Amino acid sequence: MRVTNSALPVDAADLHSLYRERHSELSSDNQLRLRRCLSWLEKAKHDHEKEDFDTSFIFHWVAFNSMYATTESDNQPSLYKVYFEKITRLDYNHSIRKTLQPIFGPHISPLLRTRFIYGTYWKYDLDRITKSQTDSLWEEKRKNLTKTITAGLTANGDINHALNCIFDLLYVLRNQLIHGLATYKGSVNREQVQNGSMILAKAVPCFAVLMLGYPDQDWGQSPYPPINR
Repeated sequence: MRVTNSALPVDAADLHSLYRERHSELSSDNQLRLRRCLSWLEKAKHDHEKEDFDTSFIFHWVAFNSMYATTESDNQPSLYKVYFEKITRLDYNHSIRKTLQPIFGPHISPLLRTRFIYGTYWKYDLDRITKSQTDSLWEEKRKNLTKTITAGLTANGDINHALNCIFDLLYVLRNQLIHGLATYKGSVNREQVQNGSMILAKAVPCFAVLMLGYPDQDWGQSPYPPINR
């Protein structure tokens, strides 16, 4: 899959420039979150442009994690769901929706058609039910998710719910890659990694820009702050 201009992430230099402009206005915790995020985004963008989608996905997720992580819980999905609830409330210009709408057809829709990143798919008892039953259960889930995400990306739709649905799929892919449960640059199921990387390459910089617009917003305490002794 070739990287088109529309799929390329926001220029890292632009984000760094905006960060420097807003640095003095940011709370110390937000300075830390965004400094960490931008450092990983720079590497993610480099790998994305080189079409190394495995590492691009991983580094984009690390950048994303820098923004939503708190010391309150190790449950990753619950943390990013709280984060999405906050950031979508602050997104008065609907920038998240505007960012995701153009990539629904080329990247989000194909991701929805990939059964292997549905957490429920792996919970089916494949030894006890037939393939046709598994296909039927997955197809019902796919249709429901597609309907929810499509509605969320429309004007006045529930973008928070749509984000949660998309990132729950990406989280399964994240687990496969980060925990070594997939082969690096393997030939099997490449499309899901490519599409996942494309989605993160658009969404994560968008989140960073939104956070820069709210320098005092409380996102919770960032884990592992630097300690000088």
